[in-house]
Amino acid sequence: MKTSKSYKEGIASLEVDGIPDQSLGHDSDTIGILLSWKLTLIGLTVLEGKKEHLLNLVYVILSYSRSCISGLPDSISDMAQSIKISGVKGGHELILVSTKKDVEPLTIILDDAELSDLTKCLDKILFDRSIAISWLVPLAKPFTCSKFYSNPFRFKGIVSPLVGISCLCITSFVYLNLPLFQTSPTPLEATIEKDTYSKEINN
Repeated sequence: MKTSKSYKEGIASLEVDGIPDQSLGHDSDTIGILLSWKLTLIGLTVLEGKKEHLLNLVYVILSYSRSCISGLPDSISDMAQSIKISGVKGGHELILVSTKKDVEPLTIILDDAELSDLTKCLDKILFDRSIAISWLVPLAKPFTCSKFYSNPFRFKGIVSPLVGISCLCITSFVYLNLPLFQTSPTPLEATIEKDTYSKEINN
């Protein structure tokens, strides 16, 4: 028996149809085999496709959103290069390449709010326990240090304060360990001190 589920967030609305996988003992409310899906981005476009297209879309969008949240926005695409998203001036450019011949790639520009709506909508299906599908999205994989070093703006932002603090520490150390500076007495002061010393001895 076919089961339908829908997820909505802002401009994004995702509808999926599927059936339970009896070989895995799924109940009637579980979708283990995805039959079709439709994603509506209000005012932008309507997307449909096969299961692998949805898997790729979820991977690309969530991976890109995660990189943006981490402050390291990067261009993300799937293995087949059928879906790609990258940052552009004033938003995020999503490019969808159709598997059908003679169909031009679809380009969608999302602003921050629209990207947030799409991400939250895909999050809902990803964490819905009644959708028994392996999404293979590496959400828990941490960024490596090289990611931060490859960002020149972030690297400069870290290095500048460290250099300033280091210079302050070195200057303070040198100042505190220098001997007290004493001036040599002038010839007149030396003569006065000598006479005073001689009078004290004679007395």
